[in-house]
Amino acid sequence: ERQMMVPGMGREAQERLEKASVLVVGAGGLGCPVLTTLAEAGVGRIGIMDGDVVERSNLNRQYLYTPSDIGKKKAVCAGAWLKRFRPDIELEAWEERLTRENGKRIVSSFDLVICAVDKVKTRLLINRLAKEAGKPLIDGAIDGHYGTVTAVTGRQDPCLACMNPEGKEPVHISSSLGTTTMIVGALEAQLAVAYLAGQKRKGGSVLSYDGIYGTVEEIPVFKNPSCPICGGDDC
Repeated sequence: ERQMMVPGMGREAQERLEKASVLVVGAGGLGCPVLTTLAEAGVGRIGIMDGDVVERSNLNRQYLYTPSDIGKKKAVCAGAWLKRFRPDIELEAWEERLTRENGKRIVSSFDLVICAVDKVKTRLLINRLAKEAGKPLIDGAIDGHYGTVTAVTGRQDPCLACMNPEGKEPVHISSSLGTTTMIVGALEAQLAVAYLAGQKRKGGSVLSYDGIYGTVEEIPVFKNPSCPICGGDDC
């Protein structure tokens, strides 16, 4: 009831969310707030894909897990938490890493894909699979106090390969602050909920979060006409 009071929501939007399905690739620092926020919003079907196990070093930011979960599969633990929180949710969990072989079938069965991973190679694979399946994609990334969120929800939006055509990984291991992962993950889920509820947003930008100053800046990005993934799409 409180959510339906929000401008732009209402009963029709809530019913859209109930019928919607979202695949979340990655159940780590970003995946935890993404999954909980989607469940809170009332998304009817959620898929979790993560082949990692819980490690002690995860616990500063991955709040769906406790010390007793160390060594257990993240997809299983996160799925169990969601079912306790929302017994009515339709949940699917894959205890494996995304590959081109398994991803093609899985991605095509959801309305929207959220990328919550830390490897550029995996991020670009998800981008390719989503483009091939014609599915909207929302991506998030963090490093210490900073993070970015990118939505590729229309043919006119530059895809992730437009912005990183060489697929270069960061030269260092990203540091992880719990507050940053919560904020950036929630921003990913916010864009997903708005899109699924029918609230259209102009694409072609990246949201850049600065945790030092507490600001979010919208940075314009542009389609790469030579992009091997989306360069031929009509704008």
